[in-house]
Amino acid sequence: MRQVIHLREAMDRAVLSIAMLSELSGVSRGTISRILAGEATRPVTLHRLAKALKIPIQQLVTLEEDQPSSSELPGPMYAA
Repeated sequence: MRQVIHLREAMDRAVLSIAMLSELSGVSRGTISRILAGEATRPVTLHRLAKALKIPIQQLVTLEEDQPSSSELPGPMYAA
């Protein structure tokens, strides 16, 4: 399972810029930018963002099944 953070979508729905969300949440603009770029962050930071966005944490963060990489998939099957 991997954690997926839906921050950009939540910011778009709330019509908030990085600067505005930073002001509302107390989370630095740099941290928000890093999260948007795909870096991991601490749960307390995600909770602050969810609170500022007025959404449940479950809407901001979801878990998805890991997809196998192409090297883990079985090779093509050839008829004999």
